Amino acid sequence: MTISTPRTTIEKDSISTFCAAFEYTSDSSGNLVPAFVGKAILNEGEDEIGVEPQEMPCVRPEFQFSTVPDHEFINPTSEMPVKAAAFLGQMDMSCVLPVLSSSYKESKFKHYMWDPQAMLKALILRKLIGLRWYTDLERYLNGHIDEARMLGFHKRTGWKTKMTPDHSTFTCFERRIARVGMRKIMDILVIEIGRKLEQMGMRLGTDVAVDSTPIAGRENDPDAQFNPHYKTQGYKIHGAYDVDFGIPLAFQFTKINEGDSPRLIPLLDKLHEMGIEPREVFADGAYASLANLAVLHTNYSMRAHFNMRANSKENRSGTGVAIQRLYRRFWKSDGFNPEASIGQILEFLMNHGEIEAVGAYHWNRYVRAWKDDFDATKKAYNRRAAIEAFHGHMKQQMLLEKFMDASGLEAAERHVRLFYIALLAVALCRLQHGVIEGLSNVKCFN
Repeated sequence: MTISTPRTTIEKDSISTFCAAFEYTSDSSGNLVPAFVGKAILNEGEDEIGVEPQEMPCVRPEFQFSTVPDHEFINPTSEMPVKAAAFLGQMDMSCVLPVLSSSYKESKFKHYMWDPQAMLKALILRKLIGLRWYTDLERYLNGHIDEARMLGFHKRTGWKTKMTPDHSTFTCFERRIARVGMRKIMDILVIEIGRKLEQMGMRLGTDVAVDSTPIAGRENDPDAQFNPHYKTQGYKIHGAYDVDFGIPLAFQFTKINEGDSPRLIPLLDKLHEMGIEPREVFADGAYASLANLAVLHTNYSMRAHFNMRANSKENRSGTGVAIQRLYRRFWKSDGFNPEASIGQILEFLMNHGEIEAVGAYHWNRYVRAWKDDFDATKKAYNRRAAIEAFHGHMKQQMLLEKFMDASGLEAAERHVRLFYIALLAVALCRLQHGVIEGLSNVKCFN
């Protein structure tokens, strides 16, 4: 239904109770652009509207960026679901504009430039409501103009174009952002979430679970490999996950046959790069290599919780006597101190390349703790189950694996990263409105 008032055009469907009112104003170049002037309230069954005026200057930079509606925020829950577009419309995504603007800009063809925030929100909407193809997204927005406006799409007078982009435009937008841009956007969202939590007196990434999960690829994907253990042809996600707030922090996307252990330290390095310093990390025994143990305790001073085998035994090269003997071999080296503490000795050996020996020392500590208090160590390790539940949620609820329609490692990673960006966007929107419970819950949209 379209309702026209003097200098105001409002579009709505028969069940919407909120829509935005826009006034077309000339910019400095003489082009007509929409300026938000108020909100229109129309109850179901009524034929008249009332526009509540609200002054807002019409600012037109390189793009006409979307504005955040000023009506009351409703936190969606399973008992009170809301439209995903209405929720995203209340999110401020200005933190990622530098990345979007550097990737999505005018080319020599001078094509129509859509609001990049609205474009990204549309990509997120597609993941949240389970639209498999961009053609599905195009049809959905064409049939729900009110939701398209909530995302930030506005029809510009003077342009021979419709209200929303077509499927090829969405595809082009995703490709122009590319894998590097997607990574930057995800990092920015994680950092922004951490900043919001810090303002509330909390800290992101204190306790982190690390795990991998296989993702089935397309049947004819040349980069997808077959793994006999998983009995799957595809890829692997190596992820780091905040177990306290339920927030995915980082992940690496590899071929399915690559090992887990070499991915632990790069993930922790990534967290450190974003200003996240975990206090404890939870991972299965595949990550408990001697090299990882040495780096965890020497470089990060981090307590780790691994699942140890029942027949785990101490390593002879990591006993106190063996460590002292190895240290004395460097008696002619600079920095050697016969009165050094065990901590100083381990740091010295790390600096001289004796990583395996240092790892063996810490391995022996884990074996003793496992045998001395099995129940306590097992209980601590079980916090790792949070990331397994998260991976299951991504596959079963958000259909991450079912909707894998990209071929090639890079395209498949973009597909996965968009799901992560969608979850992070939901969490950030809640934090922007003071909500800290169920940050990444997405089973609440209709």
